[in-house]
Parts: sequence; C-alpha cells; structure tokens
Amino acid sequence: MEKLTDLGGITIGNDGADIKTTNYWDTDHAKKGIIHFSVNGGCIRALVPECMAEVVVEMATGREVILSRGPFPSQGQDDAFEVMFEDNTDNPFALHVSIGQWDMVPKQSDKWIFAAWTAEGKVFQCDKCLVRQVPSLPWLKPW
Repeated sequence: MEKLTDLGGITIGNDGADIKTTNYWDTDHAKKGIIHFSVNGGCIRALVPECMAEVVVEMATGREVILSRGPFPSQGQDDAFEVMFEDNTDNPFALHVSIGQWDMVPKQSDKWIFAAWTAEGKVFQCDKCLVRQVPSLPWLKPW
C-alpha cells in the first residue's frame, strides 16, 4: 500500500480492522463534510461525518463495494476513486473522492472488507470489497 500524508492531522488508533480511537470527528475535514478513508487490518474504512450521515443508508444498499481508481478528467484530477455500492440495479450509489481523502491507497485485490464508521461506531460492513484500476472516472460498471 502506498502511504499518503496530507491528512489534516487525523489520527486513528486501530485494533485490526476496528477503530478504537480517532480525532477525525473534531477535525476541519469532518466539519466540512469530507469523508475520510482509512485502510487497516484488511478493511477499507469510511469515516463519515455527522453532516453526511444520510449516505450510510445508501451505502447499505450495496451487496458488494467496488473501488475503481483512475484519472477523473472532468474534475481535473489525475488520480481519484469511485466507491460504488453495487446493488444490481441500473443506478447504484457511488461516491467520487479525491486521493487526498485516503490515509493509504489499497492495492488491487478482491479480498477487502469495507466498513463505514460514524462518531457512534461502526454502522455498516460489507464483506466483499473489490479494488481495481480503470482508464477513467466515472466508471460505474460492475466487476
């Protein structure tokens, strides 16, 4: 995994895939509604700020989570992620996020777990999370 830096002073205390402590909820990122992605213990964890809590309902529709990494020309980004919650419909819920929202970038694999966390704790988990490289975002295609 490639370790990233510019995280606005976010710290996370881990117990494998679980988050034991974090200062994220008190950071400017959380106050601005920026979802932070953290990778640890085989799990990709989305830290969802209170002002974005409604996205957890949409996330929970996914039977698998597909992360597609690639350039996002229409947003002027050379490197970004699409986080798609595949529900086998024509219009699955997806987030498009910058590379700066990640503490580490996960390697391409089909062996990840995905979990969403709020200040209340873990609120969603999907045991099938896939990571792939794509030519361009948005991709919005099944695995």
